[in-house]
Order: sequence, then structure tokens, then C-alpha cells
Amino acid sequence: MSGDSPQTHRLTATERSKITSGSTNGHDWTLWRYAAVRQDGSEITEKLVSLDVIPLHQEIDVEVERRDDPKYGPSYSLKLPKRSVQTRLAELEERVARLERSPT
Repeated sequence: MSGDSPQTHRLTATERSKITSGSTNGHDWTLWRYAAVRQDGSEITEKLVSLDVIPLHQEIDVEVERRDDPKYGPSYSLKLPKRSVQTRLAELEERVARLERSPT
């Protein structure tokens, strides 16, 4: 992972842990730290953080941007790409159909 402007990368988040949380202008937020692997299964050793809840154990595309903090050092901010309402609805319909087909 390199570069200063956001780039899209495909990865699989394997662990999520809470760093901190708070509220800004009445909106609650949580900053998460992630462990992840690349498409080839190799571990990503850089510090990965996000305000988004990234799904675990699912290969997805995320926007990645390098951040350099004088106190905490470099990290990579992960952000889920924006999806249209139609795309999210189609994903939910597919998920429901998959769940209905699975044995209970």
C-alpha cells in the first residue's frame, strides 16, 4: 500500500478492534483498527484504521489513504466505497435469498 491519494484495494479484513469512540455534532463514531490480508493471502502489516465497519472474512474493495500523524505515525485509512440505494437493495435481496436457501 502506497501513495498519498485514495486508491482502491481489494482485501479481506480478518480482525477488528475498537481504538476509541466519541460524538461530534450529535453523531456517534467509533475508530476501528483492522488486521487484513491481500488477495493472495499475504498479511498486510501496515496499521489499518477506519470509521466504517468493514465486514470480516469477506473479500471487498476499499478506498485506502495514507495518513501521517506526528504522534501515532503512519497509518492507512480504509473507507467503504459509496454504493447506490439500488446496489445496496440488490445486495440485500441476494443475501436474503442465500439465507432462505441455507439449511437451518
